[in-house]
Amino acid sequence: MVAGNPRWTTVAGGDVAVDASGWPSRSKRYSSYQYFYGFRKITYDRDNSDISYVFPTLLVDDVHVRELDPNFAFVQRFELYVGLGNHDLDKEIWVRSNLGTDEQPTEDDFLRSSIDSWVLKDIVINQADCDTAYAIDGRDVFASHDSGLSWHRITGNLADVSWYLNNIEFIPPGLFGTSPAIVAVGLHGVYAMRTNDEGSWFEVGSGLPNAPVWDVDYDPVSHVLVVGTLGRGAWRLQAGPTVLQRIENQELVGVDESAILDLTTTFASPGDDLNYTVESSDPAVAAVKIANGSVVIMAIDEGVAVVTITATDSNGLSATVEFVVTVAPTKRFLRGWRLWLLDRD
Repeated sequence: MVAGNPRWTTVAGGDVAVDASGWPSRSKRYSSYQYFYGFRKITYDRDNSDISYVFPTLLVDDVHVRELDPNFAFVQRFELYVGLGNHDLDKEIWVRSNLGTDEQPTEDDFLRSSIDSWVLKDIVINQADCDTAYAIDGRDVFASHDSGLSWHRITGNLADVSWYLNNIEFIPPGLFGTSPAIVAVGLHGVYAMRTNDEGSWFEVGSGLPNAPVWDVDYDPVSHVLVVGTLGRGAWRLQAGPTVLQRIENQELVGVDESAILDLTTTFASPGDDLNYTVESSDPAVAAVKIANGSVVIMAIDEGVAVVTITATDSNGLSATVEFVVTVAPTKRFLRGWRLWLLDRD
């Protein structure tokens, strides 16, 4: 769909992957229909005009790949991962790391690794570490940290909350804190796993209709996660500020005691500067202010106050943390010790 024309136009049917690495003025777009029918490569120039349109013949030892019932192809950082998700016991992922210009690869162009899976459905590569990839079948999630040569399950607690997975997506740092993440969608909704905590999955967002989720995509520029459901439309989740770690309760001893807390380790926002506000439930006990990305707490009088800090991004989305500040009296035994010393003199 282009400006001034509300009619949708098909650019490339089926699943699409774009290879823009190493090409300053053009990009290659690989796409296919279901089960690899019509697999094609289109080269576009910088004006988004197609300058080359070919149908690569995917032959492996004179056996057409499509006959092996592949479910996906993915191009990223000069690597083509081809999943052979058939219903036989032999489940393999084929890795081609030397794309070059060869339009008719042979078996020698691929590395093959067995994966103890059901029916392979999707695969993504960690954009921060191209040796790491993630794949799903209908029931499990797998990870490889050696360019697809070996795989292990990272389904973890996802097996307890969801099954029949459909799609997977890589999420760069920001949406779920400072760590990259993987999002998997399926019959029971949308779940995410931070890559530094394999096997620990959590549900993403709220308000999604009770319907199977069929596809997922993430826009790293606008920081929007989009999912497509079966019969209930497409839904978006705008990434806002997240709380990296909670602030521990503070104790200040004596009036005029102060504390400075760095908020850059408390909140994170994907590519967006944050505006902070802070409020004390009892300014007569603890006065607060924001200064240079930190919160300053000043003890005014003995008592207890609740401090609330809110971080807001340019889209108006916010995250909040609360903690308790206790202003305690000066330790009595310290005063007595000073008096005893004075008496000795």
